[in-house]
Amino acid sequence: MCNNWLKFGRLWDFAQQVGATHVASGHYARVVPVPGPDASHSCAAG
Repeated sequence: MCNNWLKFGRLWDFAQQVGATHVASGHYARVVPVPGPDASHSCAAG
């Protein structure tokens, strides 16, 4: 990551604290809705 304060390790630690199972970084990431009652969102490269 370009940000000197928010490095990947710190981002991953925070993601785990909030219960996230995926981390996406960079301006090429996008959120794609997943159909279904229990689905949240998935990340897709684009």
